[in-house]
Amino acid sequence: MKRKASSGVTLLELLVTVTVIAALALLVIPSWTSLSRAHARRSAIGIVMDVLEGARVTAQGAKKNVWVIFRHTGDKTPDSLRVVTMETNGATPQGSWLKLPAGISFRGDKNTLMEETPPEDVLVACLNGKTASSKESFGSVMFLRSGRIGVPKPGSKSLQLDFLSTSGPAPGSVALSRATGRASYQ
Repeated sequence: MKRKASSGVTLLELLVTVTVIAALALLVIPSWTSLSRAHARRSAIGIVMDVLEGARVTAQGAKKNVWVIFRHTGDKTPDSLRVVTMETNGATPQGSWLKLPAGISFRGDKNTLMEETPPEDVLVACLNGKTASSKESFGSVMFLRSGRIGVPKPGSKSLQLDFLSTSGPAPGSVALSRATGRASYQ
């Protein structure tokens, strides 16, 4: 008698396949997590540098003083930043709040841009007339019409913005040149 060939898979073959897939997943998941954390850090630096450069260029091109406001929420909501231009009729917010990637936040060290509280009219404008919660803190920098830094004043706060990361190393710092207003990554 001839035996018929089986077209199914044995239990042993199935177990070997599942084991190989599980082993590959164990190797790939930590690498993927590490890559996504690194992407979040690079993205945070990119967002901040793009906003600062855009504000500097706007100040020069429109011949207006331009503020960049940094908001640290102190809770699970992502930190964010927003641009406010000074018009003849007061402060006008530009666009919406730009959020930092999850897990990245502004570090509120002394002597940095996070310690430079924005003027009340600028803060009210960027919050659309609402009041800030007690958990929120704000920092700021103001570009003059020339593109140079107007606030903080020379000799007061450092022109540096530091970050924190809840998962892995902090992204580093962004520093501004007082003479040119240009941002650089450190």
